[in-house]
Amino acid sequence: MISDSGTSPILMDLGSLAPSPLHITSRALALQTQDLAAEHSTLPYRAPELFDTKTGTVIDTKTDIWSFGCTLFACLVGKSPFEMRSEETGGSLSI
Repeated sequence: MISDSGTSPILMDLGSLAPSPLHITSRALALQTQDLAAEHSTLPYRAPELFDTKTGTVIDTKTDIWSFGCTLFACLVGKSPFEMRSEETGGSLSI
């Protein structure tokens, strides 16, 4: 997103930028993908398949669409959908 001045970015997250699709062919690659996602993406915006990556799955642009949807929700409401649910139930996003 760009600020009102039209020159300054105010939201940018390219830390999880990666080639797509990524075919998970081994358990080692699955664990590496999980670790990379944990290090470079924000917890409330991370797609579910990046929490427990299975061998034989394909990580593709669907994860970006998930994150984008969570970002749009947060822009409209002021909190991620999971932060809202957490507050309702008294839970925590901490892992």
